[in-house]
Amino acid sequence: MSRVVAASTQAMVICDGRASSRPIIHTNTEFERLTGFPRGSASGHSLSQLLRPPGGQFEWERVDAILAGEKPWRKALPAVRKGGTVFWADLHVYPLRHDGKITHWVGVITDVTDHLELHEALRQSEAQHRLLAENIQDLITVHRDDGRCLFASPSSRTMLGYEPEELVGKPLRLILHHTDRASARRIFENHFSGQSESIFVHRVRRKDGSFLWAETTSKTRREAGNQRPTEIVSITRNISKRHGAEDNLRAMHSLLDAVYEAVPIGLCLLDGSGQIVQCNKAFARTFDLKPAAIAGRAADTLLPGIALKRAAINQNTPIECECTDAQGAPFPAEITVVALEQEDAGAQRLVMLSSLRERKKIESRLREANQLESLGTLAGGIAHDFNNMLAIVLAYASLLHDAAGDPERVTHYADTIIDAGRRGADVVRQLQLFASTHDADTSSLDMHALLARTLAEATADWPANIEVSRSFNATDAKVTADPVQIVQALNKLLDNAREAMPGGGTITVRTSDLRQALFSPGATAETKNFLRISVEDTGAGMDAISRARMFEPFFTRGKMAESAGIGLAVVYGIMRAHRGSIEVDSAPGQGTRIHLLFPRAETEAAVTPQPPTDRAVPASARRSILLVEDEPDIGAIWQELLPTGGWRVLWARDGSEALRLFRIHREEIALVFTDIGLPLIDGWQVADAVRKEVPSMPLLIASGAFRHGDRQRGYAEPVAYLSKPYILTSVMKQVQNLVSASNATA
Repeated sequence: MSRVVAASTQAMVICDGRASSRPIIHTNTEFERLTGFPRGSASGHSLSQLLRPPGGQFEWERVDAILAGEKPWRKALPAVRKGGTVFWADLHVYPLRHDGKITHWVGVITDVTDHLELHEALRQSEAQHRLLAENIQDLITVHRDDGRCLFASPSSRTMLGYEPEELVGKPLRLILHHTDRASARRIFENHFSGQSESIFVHRVRRKDGSFLWAETTSKTRREAGNQRPTEIVSITRNISKRHGAEDNLRAMHSLLDAVYEAVPIGLCLLDGSGQIVQCNKAFARTFDLKPAAIAGRAADTLLPGIALKRAAINQNTPIECECTDAQGAPFPAEITVVALEQEDAGAQRLVMLSSLRERKKIESRLREANQLESLGTLAGGIAHDFNNMLAIVLAYASLLHDAAGDPERVTHYADTIIDAGRRGADVVRQLQLFASTHDADTSSLDMHALLARTLAEATADWPANIEVSRSFNATDAKVTADPVQIVQALNKLLDNAREAMPGGGTITVRTSDLRQALFSPGATAETKNFLRISVEDTGAGMDAISRARMFEPFFTRGKMAESAGIGLAVVYGIMRAHRGSIEVDSAPGQGTRIHLLFPRAETEAAVTPQPPTDRAVPASARRSILLVEDEPDIGAIWQELLPTGGWRVLWARDGSEALRLFRIHREEIALVFTDIGLPLIDGWQVADAVRKEVPSMPLLIASGAFRHGDRQRGYAEPVAYLSKPYILTSVMKQVQNLVSASNATA
């Protein structure tokens, strides 16, 4: 027995069957190799004591029980090696008898770990495949070369309404749409001719007769030895929803392509380098080119580079520019750049181009119509006011003629005529302010002090139901402005706010600092500092039409235009004269807020007065005035009035005559009194020539329309500026003051 055990190629062990513990009395070499226990260390131990792993008491207690019996036994159970590793052992024990009694137990042990693991993996794989086949929504089928079905998964119930048994043995063509059968036959032939895989989109008939769109992926199964095709395994997926979505997408693409070409707005697609990828017909038509001639060109060869960059920075914002067509003719246009956000679009951008030719024409006609309407309103208002004043002048002139013998009546009538003339002059002055033809006599002002004084004077006699509040928050109230014009503008705004609240309310005057960016076409933004004066009321507010026309002369919402007056048009003109701006915020029922924006005072270079030069004739001996006036009636007035003050008048009708008379009588002339608007040589040129020859010559410069900067031409004292119309007695005093100042420095 020992020799048999020793020669065995399997691990064998012999246990003593007569002892109660059935101890091991012999093991072979293969047992030692398998378990790691040498013969000496294994002897005397029972099998369960030697090979039982931790936690394996139950299985090895069974072994002890078997060895206590008489029947052979075989089972796979976990065992432990001497090194502590666990393996699966196929243990086969059987008894040896002598004289009918069990004398020994022989155990054969085989390592079946790999076999069991493979068996378990196979079992799990089969379970998983069964689970997949039973629960997957896709239909799994196996077909022969003739198209007959060998296997169909249970998903045939939900997809087609067939039980799997109803499909097995049937040819595939029975459930295919008749237009797909020829293609299916070719695919089968290709699979059995060498093709390994295929994808086939087709229609499948359900049991109820309806069809669904499906996508079938097939693979050829081959014999292991000769690789001969035997079957086709297919997975069929219901793609009806996807196919419908694809149809809708194709229809949408077709519609978008049609819209892309039909839309009247020019569209082009730019790549990351600024090249035109494609464009629609409208874009090409704008430049009188074909789309094929534009694709591939650099965008800046058609669109202005600066405008294109600005549009790219300010995305989705239209930018006006000037383009040039194929014939070199410029035309106004508007471009908008939109970045494409699709993942596969890269850095592509969509450029929208609109020609503004027709829009500019319409805008021009609209402006002309609005201007004509405004001019009509202006003319009607001026005619109304001047007709009233002319009626007064004519009426009182007639009365004056009849009252020649009554000095008291003459004085009264003359005063009334003078007052009507002043009112006419005031209307003209306001028109000049609106047109910005009346120069502002500017100086450095503390706007807070001016506002406080104006509010106190303007609101002194207002009713108690109007509350006036102030909030002066500007850190620096200094601006360069004309105080007379500013007070006039503030009074207009305050009166307008009061009239907007006939039932009472609150007027708030605020000041604040403002830093604002100003944009000019083709130039970078310039940031400037402003002092903002806000006049707010809680009145009824204005609608969009009233806001658009509120600064037109003689426009009003509540009265007839004939009685409206120039109104807020004066404020508009004053702000233009000060290089400022007006912002209006108003809506019906929300009151009105008007903001005046004054640019901050800038330091100007001081004008160095020219030193006077002595003349040969003493100042007191010079009693001539050079009058330069092209209007005969005005000149005649001064030729009559100035001699009453002891002056000799040298009257020149134009600039050339003035310079000729000046050079002849320069030693006699005490003052040059010149109008600005003269034929050929104007009053400024006359003044320049006079001062060049006699730097200390007093100048009295008159004009009906001083412009911005006229009073800052740099003439040294003595000089004065006289706005027409004027009061004769005031002018006489002005003449005397200028001559006296010149005599004092002589």
